[in-house]
Amino acid sequence: MFNKPVSYIVLLDLTYQYGNYMHAFVHYTVSKDGDGYLARLKLRDKSEEESVEFPVARDTVARMEDMLNSHKVYKWNGFDKADKHVLDGRSFSVKIKSSDGREVYARGYASFPSAFKEVLEELEKILGIDNLTCK
Repeated sequence: MFNKPVSYIVLLDLTYQYGNYMHAFVHYTVSKDGDGYLARLKLRDKSEEESVEFPVARDTVARMEDMLNSHKVYKWNGFDKADKHVLDGRSFSVKIKSSDGREVYARGYASFPSAFKEVLEELEKILGIDNLTCK
């Protein structure tokens, strides 16, 4: 469990479902792959088969870590909330692992931790998702 800022990420896995129709979710994974990192991105309104994969530089991962820390994402650990009055709501899950074994895990249905929208938008910018013409 994280109780301090994240560093040396070996896995970032984020899923965000924004509708109840086919392909209405994103799934972004950045993971340690040998000496480097690999991103696998299931983009908005695209099928799993259309996912893109590419190497990610360590300085990009460092920017992700800085952004996650600036929003205190480590405090999301254990977030598990659902608004049971919403039938067709948005949902998310996020898992972060560091090289020393610490983890952050959070999920929600129609309920989100503080700054979730900003974290998602900034992560998409860092990973260059706008350049992949997915929105």
